[in-house]
Amino acid sequence: MNQRYFTLASLVLLVIAVVSAWRMFQLPLWGYLPLFLFISVWLLMAELWLKRKKKYNIKAIRWLGLGTISAVLLSLGFPPFPSTFTMLLGFVPLLWIEKEIRADETQKKQGRAIAWYAYYTFVLWNILVTFWVTNTALIAGVVAIFINSLFMLVPFMLFSTFRKIVGDRTAYFTFIAFWISFEYGHMSWELTWPWLTLGNSLSQYAWLPQWYSYTGVFGGSLWILLSNIYIFEILKRRQASGLWHIPRILGLSLFVLIPLTVSLSMYFTYEQVGESVEVVVVQPNYEPHYEKFTVPGHLQADRFVRLSEDGLTQNTKYLVFPETAFDYIHLDKWKTHVEVQKMDSLLASYPNLNWVTGLSAFNTFDTKIPGKKNLRPIERDGVAFFWESYNCAVQQSPGESDLQIYFKSRLVPGPEIFPYQEYLFFLKPLIEKLEGTLYGLGTQEDRGVFIAGKDTIAPVICYESIFGEYVNDYINNGANAIFIMTNDGWWDDTPGYIQHLKIGALRAIETRRDIARSANTGVSCYINQRGDIRLPTKYETEAVLRDNVSMNSTKTFYVKWGDYIGRLACFIAIFQILYIIFGIIKKRLKIH
Repeated sequence: MNQRYFTLASLVLLVIAVVSAWRMFQLPLWGYLPLFLFISVWLLMAELWLKRKKKYNIKAIRWLGLGTISAVLLSLGFPPFPSTFTMLLGFVPLLWIEKEIRADETQKKQGRAIAWYAYYTFVLWNILVTFWVTNTALIAGVVAIFINSLFMLVPFMLFSTFRKIVGDRTAYFTFIAFWISFEYGHMSWELTWPWLTLGNSLSQYAWLPQWYSYTGVFGGSLWILLSNIYIFEILKRRQASGLWHIPRILGLSLFVLIPLTVSLSMYFTYEQVGESVEVVVVQPNYEPHYEKFTVPGHLQADRFVRLSEDGLTQNTKYLVFPETAFDYIHLDKWKTHVEVQKMDSLLASYPNLNWVTGLSAFNTFDTKIPGKKNLRPIERDGVAFFWESYNCAVQQSPGESDLQIYFKSRLVPGPEIFPYQEYLFFLKPLIEKLEGTLYGLGTQEDRGVFIAGKDTIAPVICYESIFGEYVNDYINNGANAIFIMTNDGWWDDTPGYIQHLKIGALRAIETRRDIARSANTGVSCYINQRGDIRLPTKYETEAVLRDNVSMNSTKTFYVKWGDYIGRLACFIAIFQILYIIFGIIKKRLKIH
């Protein structure tokens, strides 16, 4: 092919990358600029790889194009795009690459070639959907994109390797098991980043994933993977025979339409359960990069008080503030803080009001406490003591002298936890340079709930709302409504805060619990038990909301059984790996 076109493309991509980087260097907030920077750099790297390998040929360009199509289809399936159903064929081009490379006898090192094109696809997918993470911390965001893509590569390459050994039908079965096992495992360890769990994509439409009250998000992942395999097989047979296999197409239609019909029926026939209570939600709108930590605490409290007064009535039972509404709060000296004193003056006029708020807090200890691995040694005025930081939620209830406290326990890798620091201690200098935490935050083992009379709520803080089975633990501990407290302003006005809102709404469907959501910069809202988002605020505005929340005490199938699909997938994946290993050993023993 004419290399002049590639030279021109390289120059265009280089210009986009340079201009984006230059603008990012100038501006305090980046918005979509990281997207342009990362896409241009990644495509430029891909082209340079082709040129270095002298791969300017039809096959290499075709595979690169198919990988790009796959990444785009998978990306368009996630909020805020309305094209959710592209997820049902998003893997098909990537599967086609794998098939063609395995069938190409002239292709040397087939496994390495498949790994490259798959990794290229996964990186592009991660960039398109989660580029906004870098608005919080550039280097950490870049690492997250490339490391997460590497994790995705593992189940796909296991599938490709197994397909070469056991054939298509068994390999498809293992592909599903491996991928869902990866998603399940990615929710369970300290490097967790389950944002791109396939089932999360169905969150764009509340009517679509109603069966999650039985399956959780892995039910959606299973449906998406099976649909991709079904479509791939139809296209493969069409290529081999030149004819469309009508029975298979009809079968695919039923496979897609039956879950949709069931979900629509569940959606339109579901009725709210539980008595309602009045809940007021406050959105203060403090930009976290350059405003939240510079405005004095007493002035921030004044804004909270003013907004609260606009929304409260004598019938209000809960007043909800966002994550880290107030900073540097000493929990053992709660009443000494001016922010709390200003709130106490407000609450005195509402004797039945329960105040629930997120805090950036700490406690100090004279000696090191056994079991607390996040204590930071401090020396001040010649006195040594220990300091533990928290991202927590508290409930202050009328007539109670003690606070009800919950410590955020599903932490964000990097900013809130140094994953596996006991094994990766040699990375401490790098973590410090990336402005990550070396000590982490204090957590708790159990999912604590806040009780006020006959009502119990789940205080879910930010990132925790992404984890279905994790939120189940609140429900199993008695919660009959969910309060989500978050601060999504770190990501600027990008799809990140919309995705967080939509994915969090899945918890309402899974548990059939109402959600009151307070977000620092938005979106604050209410979410009913069908997953409908009600009274959403605009992003980057001050706001106060008042509405009723239903207190449901029944438990769904999913709440009772959790991520059983994920656990079953892990069992099948382990069994398949052992089966193949024993088969290889048996074959070699016969040869010898």
